[in-house]
Amino acid sequence: ANRLLEAFLQYGKKAYFYTERDFVFHNMAASHEFEHERLNVLSAICEKDYDIIITTPDAALQFTIPKSRLLSASMEIDRKNEYEISEIVDFLERSGYKRTDVIDGVGQYAVRGGIIDIFSPAKANPVRIDFFGSEIDRMSYFDTLTQRSIEDCDKINVLPAREGIGYD
Repeated sequence: ANRLLEAFLQYGKKAYFYTERDFVFHNMAASHEFEHERLNVLSAICEKDYDIIITTPDAALQFTIPKSRLLSASMEIDRKNEYEISEIVDFLERSGYKRTDVIDGVGQYAVRGGIIDIFSPAKANPVRIDFFGSEIDRMSYFDTLTQRSIEDCDKINVLPAREGIGYD
């Protein structure tokens, strides 16, 4: 499947690999990397932003988050719009994000004064949003190690941090 995915990517196709979900039945710390990849693929399917999806029969047959719940637990933050910081924080909490002092992984967010850092599963790097009141002054992707900006952006799609959001 990975070789097939690489072949499609080399030919310029927008291809994704939808992995099987691992169920953890014990209270233990576990990586959510595959869960984030699955959410990214499901989001691409909802937006019809793909050429091909590669998967296995086991992954295709597993239950997942319903489309309506995925869309309601996602948020597009556009620099042109105004937002209250508390509104975004409430959304992130409902969508399974974990608040931290400094972001070092996907599914985390941090708030410092008028700045919100968000690491959405939809992106390879987190985004830093600088507010001036309720207006977005600047949005940019940044490196988690150096905390320095990589490139500016005008909008970001914030996916839920967990696939099982809203089931408890």
